[in-house]
Amino acid sequence: MITRSIRSVSNAPFKAAPLAAAIAALTLSLPEPALANVPAPQCEQLVCTVPITEELSFEVSADSFVHYDNRLELSGQVIVHTPVQSVTLNEADLVLEAKPGAKPVPYRFYGTARPQMKELPIFGDATPYNYVPVAVIGLVDRATLKGLLEDEDTKLPLSEIPKDPHGDPQVLTDPAYLFFHFQSGLSAEVPLAEWLGLHHLGVDRDALDFKIPGEQSATFVLDPAEPYLLLAQDNDMELVDKLSPAHQAAAASAQVVNARAAPMSGGGIQDDPDTPIPDLGQLAFSAQGGIPFEPRNTWGLPEEVGHFKGHLLVDAELPLLDILEVNGTILNRFGEEDGLIGAQFGANGDFGIDFELIPGLDFEFPVLDGTLGMFVTQDDAEIYFSGTQTRDYSFLPDFVPLTPFEDTRVAGYISRYKLDESRLMADGRFGLNMANFSRMIDVPLQDIEIARARLTLDKEGVRLEGRTSGSIHPDIGVQTEAKITVWVSFSDPQDSYLTMSGEMSVLGAGFKPVTLRVDKKGLNATGVFTTPISTVLMGGAIDADGPRLSGVTTVSFSRSQILAPLAPAEAVYRAAIKEYQRLLAVVNHYRGIVEAERAPLFDALQDAKDLLAEAEREVERLRKSIAKHRADIRYWKRQIANKTAWYDNLGFWDQIKEGPAYAAYVGSRGTKIAAAGLKIGKLETAKWAADKALPLAREAVELAEDALPSIPVDADPRVAAHLGAEWTARMAMLNARKAKDALHAELPDWAKRGGFFGMMHLQLDRSGMSGKIRTMPHGVEVSARVELDGNPEVCLDFPKVGEACKAL
Repeated sequence: MITRSIRSVSNAPFKAAPLAAAIAALTLSLPEPALANVPAPQCEQLVCTVPITEELSFEVSADSFVHYDNRLELSGQVIVHTPVQSVTLNEADLVLEAKPGAKPVPYRFYGTARPQMKELPIFGDATPYNYVPVAVIGLVDRATLKGLLEDEDTKLPLSEIPKDPHGDPQVLTDPAYLFFHFQSGLSAEVPLAEWLGLHHLGVDRDALDFKIPGEQSATFVLDPAEPYLLLAQDNDMELVDKLSPAHQAAAASAQVVNARAAPMSGGGIQDDPDTPIPDLGQLAFSAQGGIPFEPRNTWGLPEEVGHFKGHLLVDAELPLLDILEVNGTILNRFGEEDGLIGAQFGANGDFGIDFELIPGLDFEFPVLDGTLGMFVTQDDAEIYFSGTQTRDYSFLPDFVPLTPFEDTRVAGYISRYKLDESRLMADGRFGLNMANFSRMIDVPLQDIEIARARLTLDKEGVRLEGRTSGSIHPDIGVQTEAKITVWVSFSDPQDSYLTMSGEMSVLGAGFKPVTLRVDKKGLNATGVFTTPISTVLMGGAIDADGPRLSGVTTVSFSRSQILAPLAPAEAVYRAAIKEYQRLLAVVNHYRGIVEAERAPLFDALQDAKDLLAEAEREVERLRKSIAKHRADIRYWKRQIANKTAWYDNLGFWDQIKEGPAYAAYVGSRGTKIAAAGLKIGKLETAKWAADKALPLAREAVELAEDALPSIPVDADPRVAAHLGAEWTARMAMLNARKAKDALHAELPDWAKRGGFFGMMHLQLDRSGMSGKIRTMPHGVEVSARVELDGNPEVCLDFPKVGEACKAL
């Protein structure tokens, strides 16, 4: 540093003596400053070193600097040193000023120089430079850099390296960044494809060489200690304009120097119109792979595609594969395991995808504002992506009758060399064109809109599941949103189908629920028609003549509603008893089979409940044991405290006399306390294990309960198939008994005996709903009439008796 007595000799800047010994002697003789100063150069022979941080220093010749207390001026050739690399700055004119209180770099550094670009990280692979202009140079820390250039929409791709690889990953190193701003551009050509490893993926590397035209400005941010480098065009990183007036003055000086030198050097390289030049926004390189990737869009992506850190980031429009182009930010992590070539890619931006799923079926579509992940091995390149597709564009083939009604979310997986394993998915609102289904079944159908739809596509075909309020046929009305599934087969369009289920009306009759299916067999409907007196399962086809649905249900009329003819009571009663007993034996036989099958499940449930109860009892037992030992410890501690109080109140000679007994008393209680503490520890361990076993026992009970059939025994198809006949036979037996009891010689008319129970066969078509009823005991056919308008009712016309009606 320069002492006050030396500065008083002359106001001119003091230049270091050419002899290292003289400089070293002068430096050692000067007193330490009271205020924050710039570091003094440490010289050996004719070379001096200026330490900036623990990992950064400048090397300069002994006659190329001027040193004040709080200012250091460097000129000529300056070499930047770190533990891993050095960068040479030629024609330097640099200033280092003290900046008290600033961390981690307590200095302001600015000026101009012409850096040796070949020495910068990864730029050693660039073609020879025709001309390297003078750059504005500065030194900033991470917080300053982020504070000047970041906002909600812009995040710098700075490397994030933990201070301790085995410690907290959020505690990061705090580098000192050198920045170089080239006001008049550079002349360089770099193999961008090789940097990204794209030459391994079959991408044309010649078309991906990147040039920085001479008339275009650029900014480099460099952490030579990692090393780390960030390149950005001036419109992406207007750093100089946001720094001090000294940096802006240095920029003006560099512009003047470059303007004078450019005509002599031939300027920058000229753009070759035959060589595409990607529009590069930013480029970053981290030797330790610390650049973070933040996915912009994650809908539909697997967990593997997410946050990671990589080595090389490029903001450009590039083809990553022959089936994939990216216009956005691409981050590459080089492989570290055997077999990995390009390892892992992550990208945010717009994508263009073009691939053949199966022979003859091509997919070419854009994905906007999305996120992409790619894993590359020697055998394959696997791509995951998620983004948005506009309503004007769809990845679906033309023959698939689905059209997006809005911008949709899309995601997918593509295996480059196993394309038939690829799949796509979308989420949004779609329109369904029913023309193909209409031609397949020769029935006019209506187009509908499908809301809240999830669509998936693979080599087999397209599946869509969603909700709709639309009707595919004029005779069908959708009461509430119906669930809809559409399947379009790629191998055989005739295997395509559509299903709908929900509350619907068919020809005005309400069904809850109803299921529609359209396939090569036609349009079929199945639904439940419910009234206060019956539930009718109806089904059938809907063709060009409209719906024709039919179903069967039971119906009964009491004696007060109708007088039914009675057959000879005795014969009917015996036959009814015999038939009923036969059918009851059949039903009980199948009930026994079903109950025997279910018995192990009930046993398993009871076993699980017993184990759960035992586990709960064990937890309670351990809790009580722990509580007892803790109570004992408290009791013994009180005894010790009482004994100690007694002992402390004794006189000196009494304490000597009672000392051994007192010590033995306290020791015995202490031993009990220690033993109880050990038991508590063991019991706590056992209780912890028992507590952990409780959820497993509860889960076992839940699993056993879930395993139990949800339908009653009588609803089992083997039992239900005979219940109707058994029920009919039982009712016939009861009716026969009534007839027998009511038999009077003076009442021969069958219309004055018994009640009525029978099976009603309903049919619904465009002429309305009609039906027939057969009485099971007598085999007497009666006509049925069902009215749905006004006051809904069912009416039966009994021979010789007349019509009897019952409200629905």
